[in-house]
Amino acid sequence: MQRPRISVRKFLGALAAAAVLYFGLGALLHYVVFPEEEPPAWAYGRSGFSFETPTGERFRLIHGPIETGGEFSEAHFDLLPGGHAGRPHVHPHQEERFEVLSGWLTALVGDEERVVSAGEILVVPPGTPHQPFNRRDIEMRSIARITPAGKLGLFFGQLSGLGFKPTFLQTMLFVQAYDVYPATPPPAVVRVMSFLLAPTARLVGYRSFNPEYAKRFLGSAAQGAAADRAQHGPINVW
Repeated sequence: MQRPRISVRKFLGALAAAAVLYFGLGALLHYVVFPEEEPPAWAYGRSGFSFETPTGERFRLIHGPIETGGEFSEAHFDLLPGGHAGRPHVHPHQEERFEVLSGWLTALVGDEERVVSAGEILVVPPGTPHQPFNRRDIEMRSIARITPAGKLGLFFGQLSGLGFKPTFLQTMLFVQAYDVYPATPPPAVVRVMSFLLAPTARLVGYRSFNPEYAKRFLGSAAQGAAADRAQHGPINVW
């Protein structure tokens, strides 16, 4: 007796239906039924916290988001010689402003490379790909302000807990939670990918916020702040 043959069209149709069911149910559970909780207020850094990234960025918080009601966040942002942000990135809804105090800031802004010296200001509009560098042999010191504050400080804490090497699925959760996107592929594409894959990331155990990462990060940042005060004196707030 000959077995009935399944046509390619029917197979593809069944596959498409299964995908719609999977992603639809996942989105319903992730975004509606079991949404992730908002991070607690204690997890946000406050003035004086200091930390450094593996790529030579140093942050010393002046005004944290809790202190400004989310209006902005401001920090001393320094780059060691050869230091740089991890990769080109985009803040779709935030403006980033750098006031250079000493040295030179080189920044890729869109398709243009700019060099900003002491006394000058660089403003990166929302939605603009950018990446700061220090291509000189002396430290670059600046004041960086991001408006509105968003959750960037929390993002650094979670990255620190992961050794600054998140997996692809973890990144799909991060871009939604912290509103920061890699410059390529375009944020619109990443946004769609994130919407579809974030539920899968949750399903296999990833989370956008891990309290233990935040606690360790804030503890090390407090130690960094104490060492920073010993070296540079009290933080200047203006």
